[in-house]
Amino acid sequence: VLIVTCFLVVFLVPHLDAQHESEFRAHAYEVADRASILITASAERLERMANDVESLPKDDPSIAPRLDALAATGLAIETLYLLDDKQKVRYVGLHNPHRSTRANFIGLDFSGRDYVRKAVANGGITWSDTFLSPTGEISVAVAVPRENTVYVAELSLFSLSKFVRELSERAGITAVIADHQGAIVAHPVADKALQHERLPPSAVLEAALAGKSQIGELEVDNLPYVGISAPVEGIGWVALALQSKEKAFAGRKAIFKALFVSAFLSFAIALAVALLLARLVNRRISEFGAHMQAVANGDYLAEIPRFRITELNDLADSMRRMALSVLDRESKLKQREMQ
Repeated sequence: VLIVTCFLVVFLVPHLDAQHESEFRAHAYEVADRASILITASAERLERMANDVESLPKDDPSIAPRLDALAATGLAIETLYLLDDKQKVRYVGLHNPHRSTRANFIGLDFSGRDYVRKAVANGGITWSDTFLSPTGEISVAVAVPRENTVYVAELSLFSLSKFVRELSERAGITAVIADHQGAIVAHPVADKALQHERLPPSAVLEAALAGKSQIGELEVDNLPYVGISAPVEGIGWVALALQSKEKAFAGRKAIFKALFVSAFLSFAIALAVALLLARLVNRRISEFGAHMQAVANGDYLAEIPRFRITELNDLADSMRRMALSVLDRESKLKQREMQ
């Protein structure tokens, strides 16, 4: 029993832990991949449109409809801006219900926005920090610079929030996406993202921000969790799969409890059987002793009990032969005396 229990603890428990971690990690990467696909697809679509528009005359009448069409594609893009050389809005692309407000956006100055300045300075795609859009959604903006102009797309992250909520319900975890500052971008509880709550510093979070995946313990809302992180490629965000510490270790506790109960019951049964056998053997040995005493008192024909133990049976047979031998010798002596 002890050997089997030790075997299960040494080999089975680590195997189950590794299996649980593998499933846990898969959920984290599922969230990271979904976010990365959304981000990458939107940026690539904006780049392709920028290349198409750059080949058109500056005042081509098809520019605004092209921007509107991209905004209406069903991607996360909410609003598109084409900025002039002073980073002011020259064209804007909107979803159909908001196109009547187009004039309100023309001339808006984006030069003070940090991500636009960085895009112009480094000549490459640059992402903003997350922000609350006018429609009340957590959003992020991407800037694609071109010669004397910048293309900006604002993306709603509503679809990510919906995805992490559905995954959390399906997998029994809490899926979270946070930006590079640890601010929650998507959460099963929408208010946490809308309030821009921040995750507390932890080794798990720092590992993902450094581009690595790590599992460990962390506190969220002052409650202990076990979490595993995965980096979101292309934007520097973090995907987390979380489980309460109690739930994460529930399987291991159940195994240890089952092993303990099984070991205890096995030990109790083994002890009971051993006591029963000891009692039975003791009784048989007592009977054997009583019969040997009868033989010693001259009752050479006294029955010697048989045992299930080979050694004791051999001893009993030897005692029978000895008793019969003594009886035979005494019989011969009596016959001689009678002569």
